[in-house]
Amino acid sequence: MDKERVIRKMNAALERELQEVVRYMHQSFWVSGPRARRLRAFFREQSRESMGHATTLGEQIVALGGRPVVKILEIFEPSDRGEAELLEECMRHEEAACEGYRRMLPLVEGDARLKRVISALAREEGEHIAAIRGMARSAARRRV
Repeated sequence: MDKERVIRKMNAALERELQEVVRYMHQSFWVSGPRARRLRAFFREQSRESMGHATTLGEQIVALGGRPVVKILEIFEPSDRGEAELLEECMRHEEAACEGYRRMLPLVEGDARLKRVISALAREEGEHIAAIRGMARSAARRRV
């Protein structure tokens, strides 16, 4: 296993997860309308889950002898988007995260513990995608 490469990939994932913490929390402030309470709770739960992923990644980076980065990729401004658009945006980000974890799996071959950690992160992202996809379909139907 190329530790330096794995650490670089994990740091990229850590940056993405930290950005998601902020993005989901920020989205929770902007939702309005009849489903605002449910969406607010959903976005805040997603933010907490992203923080958990970031924590896991940071701990694994240190365990490999690396230094976790603690910066955010971008600041997200959702103020002009409706429910369906917010959810579509979330789905794109979750799909990118899931794909990033899947691409990381071959890099951690030979380290069963780390492979389990990365597999679990990919699985959780897949679950998020399914949940968001269902919510986005419902939102799109209401919009029509």
